[in-house]
Amino acid sequence: MADYPTLISYDEAVKILNTLPIKPLGTQQVHFKNALHRICAEDITAPCDVPSYPTSAMDGYAINFEDMPTLLTNGLEILPPNKAGNPNRPTLQRGYTIKTLTGSLLPINADTLIIVEHITLKDNRIFLNTSADNIKPHQWIRQAGDNYKKGEVLLKKGDKIGAFEIGLLAELNQNFLQVYQKARVGILCVGDEIIEVGEEKKYENVVRSVNPHLLESILLQMGQEPMVYPLLKDDKAMIKAAYERALRECDMIISTGGMSMGDYDFTQDVIKEMGQIHFKGVRLKPGKPVA
Repeated sequence: MADYPTLISYDEAVKILNTLPIKPLGTQQVHFKNALHRICAEDITAPCDVPSYPTSAMDGYAINFEDMPTLLTNGLEILPPNKAGNPNRPTLQRGYTIKTLTGSLLPINADTLIIVEHITLKDNRIFLNTSADNIKPHQWIRQAGDNYKKGEVLLKKGDKIGAFEIGLLAELNQNFLQVYQKARVGILCVGDEIIEVGEEKKYENVVRSVNPHLLESILLQMGQEPMVYPLLKDDKAMIKAAYERALRECDMIISTGGMSMGDYDFTQDVIKEMGQIHFKGVRLKPGKPVA
């Protein structure tokens, strides 16, 4: 009888792996432009409210909603326009309006925006061309903190950083951040019957090396550093030497082949000599000999 579990379920295998005393890799500081696909090692919080002040969400005319009766009877006179990037936040006088473009800070004393599609211009005054019922207080305005508020956690420790997260880091002016180090993963493939991609097929009873390149791509998608080693023959000494080298050069190894019950399946013998098997045989198709 084996001194380890056999023919276990996938969930049991994951549970065993998650309880192994494996020391985590450390963290490192990277520039935010180099953080794509990396795993965040710290919480990233908002340094301030965004937007910091009420901001126009559309092109329109800023008014004080209490001036609606005046707008409906006589219209509102237009003050100089307020464009995005204006360093001085204008002040709206009662009975007037200020044309306020998308992204502009809402003028002081204004609380409502009427979009340009709902306005008719005449003699430097604005008039509604739609029902007054369509105008609601505070409409078309992004209030302070609508995007996020100061101190809010925007990226959590353990989050994977994608393209949108890079954009967020740029908006936050987060030049550097801590991420987990990439795992260097050695990929070994064993079998006399396996030939490399591009190698001439001299016999019919051979198969192409697929698993190493598949595993390499999966690891790259995960943001890790795979290292594919040359194909190994069914030779115990060769396999052991390759394992010893890979363990020196990598954080972990993924090995394919040599784990069944054949006379030349030496991989499991090498593992037993160099370490410990925690389980062998997972109820998966394909992949039952997984260890």
